[in-house]
Parts: sequence; C-alpha cells; structure tokens
Amino acid sequence: MIFASLAMTSCFVDDDTAIDDYDQGPNLVGFTDGKVNASVTADGEDKTYMVATEVVGPTKNEITENVTFDISVDAASTAEAGVNYELSTTSVTLEPGQNLIKSFPITILTAGFEPPLETDPVLILNVTNVTGGNGAIANGRTRQIEITIKYLCFSDLAGTYLVEYSSGPQPHVITQVESGVYEMSTLPGFPGSGYTTNFSDVCDELTITGWLFDDANPIHGVGFVAENGNIEWTSISVEGVAGYENLSFTMIKQ
Repeated sequence: MIFASLAMTSCFVDDDTAIDDYDQGPNLVGFTDGKVNASVTADGEDKTYMVATEVVGPTKNEITENVTFDISVDAASTAEAGVNYELSTTSVTLEPGQNLIKSFPITILTAGFEPPLETDPVLILNVTNVTGGNGAIANGRTRQIEITIKYLCFSDLAGTYLVEYSSGPQPHVITQVESGVYEMSTLPGFPGSGYTTNFSDVCDELTITGWLFDDANPIHGVGFVAENGNIEWTSISVEGVAGYENLSFTMIKQ
C-alpha cells in the first residue's frame, strides 16, 4: 500500500494532472508558456529572445529561499545549436524578492537563411534539477517549452493607408506589434468603426489572423504587398456578416 501510494503521488507530480489546483499541493517550477513562436527577421543579425520562467503554487508567497534549476535542450529539438540558436544560460535562479519570476535569453541566429523556410526549426527546452524554494519541484505541465523559430523577411508596413470608398477616401492606420505582426485600426469596409484587425506578413504574403469580434464572427483573409508599397487584400470574409464575403480592397500607402 505504501509503494502504491508513492506511485500515485509520483504520477500526480510528473504527469498532466492539475496538482497545483489543490491547496495542499507543492509549489511548481516551470516555463510561463508551453509553446511559443520566436519570430525574427532574417537579416543576418543575431536576435535575442527572452524565455520566461516562474514558480506557481498554493504557498508561493511563503517561499523564503531562492529556487535554482538547470535548463537542458531536449533531444527531440530540430533546431541546431550554432546554426539556429545559441544558449548561453544553462542555470536559472528565481528569487523571492523578484516574485520568483525570471526570464533568460536565447540568441537566435539569422545569417544564411532565406525565408520562408519549408519547415520551421523547433527548440525544445526542459527544466531539470530543481533545488531550493522550500521544496519546490518541476511542474509536470510546464517543465518543457517548445520554441518554434520563424524566420521572416524584412517587413515595414506601419503607416497610414487610404481606401477609396463611394463616399471618398478613408484612412486606415497600421501599427507594427512585433516582427511581421501588425494591427489595423479599422477593418477595410468599415471606415472609422474602430474594428481593430490583426494580420501577419510573411515575405509580402499577408494573412488576417483575427479582429475585434473574432469570437462571435471569425474572420478570414489573405492579400499581398504590391511593388509600389500598396496593400492588396484579395479575399476577406467575416462569418455571420451578410455581404462581407470574399471582398477585395486596395490600401494606398501614404
């Protein structure tokens, strides 16, 4: 019975069971996210990507000592050291005075890559050898992170664009959120509405990824960047919105 009890405890800690939902469970160490994209412009320059780690648990605020753990590269990674990335940090220390949260850097190498790649390399990291933290242990659900490295072409689409409507030209402002990711102030077809819309740019091929009402009315859309800098949306549809199907718009760069 004792061995059976220990085996059950081990399963709760190591597998995907939500032990941290129990008030009496241990404090757990892991990555803040399980899967992320590291999107970088392939311009030959090295890029720094920060990976967040943390302690969670019912008595996290009672921890009085540092938590230290090692970072190891999983054998299932397809990203290659010295080709796609460099990992200089192999040990992380979380301090109670910093709320037991800390990020460490990964260097993403971009030299020699011509995006888009046929397959994006994936770097898988593990949390191992946890010590301190008044008995904190590795989180069974977030002790591993998959970092998909996405190499992007140079993209600079931020600015003001005009769309010609029957009532006259109306402005649409595009803001860059991160490399290759943008936000439009207004969905084309609804000038001045404030229907914020997001899209991605992969080597001048554009894909709408969501908008203000995406939960209620999902959006789909594709387009491209023309040689003159204008944006050509070739097909945009919003589910559940009558008449908004496979619409095209030209956004004129100002």
